[in-house]
Amino acid sequence: MLQNLLFILFKLFCSPLPASASKSEAAYALLKWKASLINQNNPMLASWSLDPTHINRTTSTAPCTWYGVHCNDQGDVVKLNISTSRLNGTLQNLTFSSFVSLTRLDLRLNDISGPIPVKIRYLSKLVFLHLSGNRFSGKIPLEIGMLTNLETLSLHKNIG
Repeated sequence: MLQNLLFILFKLFCSPLPASASKSEAAYALLKWKASLINQNNPMLASWSLDPTHINRTTSTAPCTWYGVHCNDQGDVVKLNISTSRLNGTLQNLTFSSFVSLTRLDLRLNDISGPIPVKIRYLSKLVFLHLSGNRFSGKIPLEIGMLTNLETLSLHKNIG
């Protein structure tokens, strides 16, 4: 009996977490952000959904098969390129902490407004950040300085 219990505990604590855990967290974060956009029915984001009739198949690939979302071999979102997608809204409802592996964020030439959130600091692996050609306003948050891997930062032509 004790041997069985120890075996079960060993399996629980030593088994790797499923790879889909980070994918599903990123998927729900993107869906939450999409729902906050003024034009959430934007055809560019039509692939951003979890089809309930195919939930097992969809959650195993989401968001890696969605428009503009690129994942590594482990299924972590590493690039988000939704430039020139006619997005209209803010970044206030984007949960940056759900994208711990993100290296590239390209949101240029959209209609994103408001301040750049201080929570952008959670994108610690970010190398490339392109936010130009939107309507961001306010001060550039000091937290961008916490992105120690950042090599490219583009903020020009923001008329907010």
